Amino acid sequence: MPRAIVRPPSNAYANCIREAAAGPIDVGLAVAQHAGYVAALRACGLDVISLPPEPAMPDACFVEDTCVIVDGRAIMTRPGAPARRDETASVERALPIPAARMERGTLDGGDVIVTPRMIFAGRSTRTNEEGVAELARLALREVRAITITGLLHLKTGATWLGGDLIVARRGRFSLPGFEFLEVDEPRGSTVLAHGRHAVVSAAAPRTADLLASRGFEVHAIDISQFHLGDAGVTCLSVIL
Repeated sequence: MPRAIVRPPSNAYANCIREAAAGPIDVGLAVAQHAGYVAALRACGLDVISLPPEPAMPDACFVEDTCVIVDGRAIMTRPGAPARRDETASVERALPIPAARMERGTLDGGDVIVTPRMIFAGRSTRTNEEGVAELARLALREVRAITITGLLHLKTGATWLGGDLIVARRGRFSLPGFEFLEVDEPRGSTVLAHGRHAVVSAAAPRTADLLASRGFEVHAIDISQFHLGDAGVTCLSVIL
């Protein structure tokens, strides 16, 4: 059974790293919303491995940034924020698959889109050129770098839906050989797809309707407290 690794937010989550604080974070509500997220993953047919909260690591609930899964192997990242680099160890211990560790550069998992044909990596404020090169070395696959401006991560603006289909913010990306579903909702370009299931933020109802029209079974969930931490639906899990 396909699996997902998650970690609930701890009481320290209110102190997570944020580019621009849009309002106070309600940790109690975040915990409840995370439980709803886990329920959505299970509705997608995923077995969920839940790691214990990390009270000393405010951003540890964003497990996506700690590793990248390529061809049945895990590549443990070197997050761009130095304060987050201790998050990778407990995720690596929980992985039921082989793992390799990045030794050079910086890279957040949120900057990486893995498709069967190509791996895309965003050069962002968190991921640098050396990190992209290290990813390519460990993945043993071609990695195409994309410069990201005005977005925290590549997956803030685009996510893979399977096959040759990518959902993305209108006018931001164009990649030969891929079909783009362009959306205008800021929260609509971050979608977690698993088969014909799609988890989407409740803050993107038009995107949810678009995905449903393309045959996806849509799971719209409220993750407002994670949006306040600059996160989207993919940030909260690692899909194996």
